[in-house]
Amino acid sequence: QQREILHSGWSSFWGARHLFYLFDREARNLTDLEANEEYVRKGVFIIHYVKDRKVFHSNSSDSDILTRNIFGTMAKQYSQVLSTRVNDGMTKKAEQGWCPISVPPLGYVNDKTDPETGKIKKRGGIIIPDPNENILRVVRREFELRADGWSYDNIRAKIISEGLINQKRFGTYPASGLHKRLNNLFYWGEFKWKGKSYQGKHELIIPKHILDKVGSMSGQRILTSRTRNQYTILMGGWLKCFCGCHILYDPKKKVNRKTLTTREYHYYRCSNGKRAHESQKKMNITNDQIWLQLGNAVDDIHISDEFAKEIADALNEIEKKSHSTAHKQVDALLEQQKILRAREDRIIDMYHDGLLTPDSFKRQQERIRAEQDDLLKQLRFLQKSLTSSVIETCKSVIELANNAKSLWITQSPDERKKVLDVLLSNPILDGTTVRYDLKRPFKLLSEMRGDLKWRTLEDSNL
Repeated sequence: QQREILHSGWSSFWGARHLFYLFDREARNLTDLEANEEYVRKGVFIIHYVKDRKVFHSNSSDSDILTRNIFGTMAKQYSQVLSTRVNDGMTKKAEQGWCPISVPPLGYVNDKTDPETGKIKKRGGIIIPDPNENILRVVRREFELRADGWSYDNIRAKIISEGLINQKRFGTYPASGLHKRLNNLFYWGEFKWKGKSYQGKHELIIPKHILDKVGSMSGQRILTSRTRNQYTILMGGWLKCFCGCHILYDPKKKVNRKTLTTREYHYYRCSNGKRAHESQKKMNITNDQIWLQLGNAVDDIHISDEFAKEIADALNEIEKKSHSTAHKQVDALLEQQKILRAREDRIIDMYHDGLLTPDSFKRQQERIRAEQDDLLKQLRFLQKSLTSSVIETCKSVIELANNAKSLWITQSPDERKKVLDVLLSNPILDGTTVRYDLKRPFKLLSEMRGDLKWRTLEDSNL
């Protein structure tokens, strides 16, 4: 049949030929369909539809082209419907706690065995630990070494030296892959699908105490939704050591020998990933000590009701002066705008009376309109100044500084951190001392509080 098609009179089109079993095998989007049609019309190639014994070439009739377009639209619609069904099914599976990806991280496999029949399914399946013990041993060893503070390069070298990786796989076992794997929340029992996090039902292959240690190492996406609490809220890179490493939450439990009761102490220390500290004991700091020092930032910016009122009154005076000046400037610009409109009307009349050539009229009109555009920009700028967005921001800063101390006492750790995000930049733990910089508006406010002559700067620095 194909030989008959190829030799049935189209000798002038003998060249490149594309064969598709059905119409929908060619393309399931109109973009590729139209691109192929353009190539066919130019004689670049011919398209054969094998099952229907149809040929699409540069001399095809309009009815053949219409038929092809109809089948192409149907194929596109089928693809869209199929995609929607698949995505809905995968999202439902994720909501049930099963990660819908087909290739899970190392240490897991996608089991497609039907539990009822024992047969292998073509689609679906659930993620289970890899039955290959050698692979599980590699992943577990990686996490153990990372929990002991090993770097990714050293972990790779150790795994190879212990013979856990076949020599043929040395080239496909990079340190970057280790970094990605040891940061993958899938091993903590969570996964992301379509930008949303889900709690998975898959079995954990790493012991929890090792996961907790690895989860707090420097360079990690440290805290999962299950490990985040009032003691770890400042971790994850928000507070860093002066050496550049992350701060770890390192609780200690002590047993009272007399009462046999256990008490937990909440300590923090540098992860020491850069080996910058010889003794970790000297670096330990308690949770209460950190919050006490961070609370000093609130004391630094706190202002009394009288001082807040004094600044607010000064801002209101500045606002009135700036508005008065802006209104005068707006009136002057509007007057200039009237003059420009009159000039434009005049040159139009002169052009109609034959007193200006077309080139001269166009040149003068362009100059006038350029001046009008410049005036419009100035008017828009002045309009923004009249909205007082800067003054409103200043008043918000003053209000926060005035109420920060009373709010701090009653707020939860999570709410306190939100306040600190507004106030501070670059919080650093230097030994057992917390250092930070106040952000610019609060730093300026703190300086003004200690300077009784701050009002003298008003005229020179509005």
